[in-house]
Amino acid sequence: MSDNCADTDKTYAVIVKLVKPKAVLVKIKGTGIQTWLPKSKVTFPETLNRGDVLEVAIPGWIIKNEYGEPF
Repeated sequence: MSDNCADTDKTYAVIVKLVKPKAVLVKIKGTGIQTWLPKSKVTFPETLNRGDVLEVAIPGWIIKNEYGEPF
């Protein structure tokens, strides 16, 4: 049985906690989940600051690898 959710992107509202050259630490609003998102896999605006609240498309496999099945 194939897990299609892991292969698709889902948009989440996130709060930026920390910005590094290759990744961004975010907290996914409404979930309490905090995770690093690689800039090579997730598109962020050119200017990004701590405390910014935005919506980003996160690949399902990132959520699955960190926390199990996407919700």
